[in-house]
Amino acid sequence: MKRKDIFYKQARENLYTKDRFLNNYIDDMLIKCNQMFHYENLPDTVPKRILEYMLMCEGYCIFTKYNDKYYVLQGGLSGIPNEYYEYTQCIVNNPYLKLDKTFELDKDCVIIRNDSRMRGLLPTLEKYGVLQNDCEISLNMLTNVLRSQFLISASDDKTKQNADVFIQKLVNGEFTCIGENAFLDGIKVHNIQSTSGYIQQFIELNQYIKASAFNELGLDCNFNMKRERLTANEVELNTSILIPLADDMLEQRKIAVEKINKMYGLNISVDLSSVWKMQKETVDKATESQETETQQETETKDESETETKDESETETKDESETEKGDKENENQ
Repeated sequence: MKRKDIFYKQARENLYTKDRFLNNYIDDMLIKCNQMFHYENLPDTVPKRILEYMLMCEGYCIFTKYNDKYYVLQGGLSGIPNEYYEYTQCIVNNPYLKLDKTFELDKDCVIIRNDSRMRGLLPTLEKYGVLQNDCEISLNMLTNVLRSQFLISASDDKTKQNADVFIQKLVNGEFTCIGENAFLDGIKVHNIQSTSGYIQQFIELNQYIKASAFNELGLDCNFNMKRERLTANEVELNTSILIPLADDMLEQRKIAVEKINKMYGLNISVDLSSVWKMQKETVDKATESQETETQQETETKDESETETKDESETETKDESETEKGDKENENQ
């Protein structure tokens, strides 16, 4: 089937209509993050796509059993706070299931948190979406400005018409001559300050914003502002900031899955997936290697200190014996 034609003016609105750009950006990032976790033995009535969308957008959802089927549902948290001032109930209203009920957390259902604060990913994605949009609009405007290296102003309509014809012929690749001096006398050429330097800066800024957004989500995306190679320490420093959020999200899912399995007799499991899992394994190996090196350095240091102490004690003992011998000789 033929693809529907897309027009430039319509496509341009995806960039300059900021609300549309922001929503498209968030959807694009959520599509990528849908592959962040891998589940096994999820019930058929609980699609992973729906579960992750609820968690990442709302920050939480509940897992429960209703009419002999398992569901993940959204609702409003309420109830008398527990000893840690956390919610104890969830009010659910689902028209399709004809369900209007207040669930007791850890009794009627299990709450699944996206992260320890139940923030979800939307605040982070909204921030980087705004930065990305402003940067790309500026970059597009600078690109358009580069098309004109100078401005021509005319003193009257006739001179303006002649100037338009002259410029159009240049655009068409035609050479033309100027027929009268009045044309030259009636126009003025104004040079425009070069913006090529700004283009480079905005390209670097664009790269930095994209890399920062992916790093927040646990994806390794280096940005090089130095215009030269990165050292090993700089690469390791960039890698070390990727893991905390992904680890926290995985931990909250494992806690919830363990409660679900215990309450409903299921065998669900969850782990990092795709490039997130590869990144976690790389960091774990690097951490183990660093701990081993630190331990070896500590052992070497302790051995050196022990040897030095033994040598010092031996020297002190020898000196004491020598002094004692000298003193005895003097007494004799």
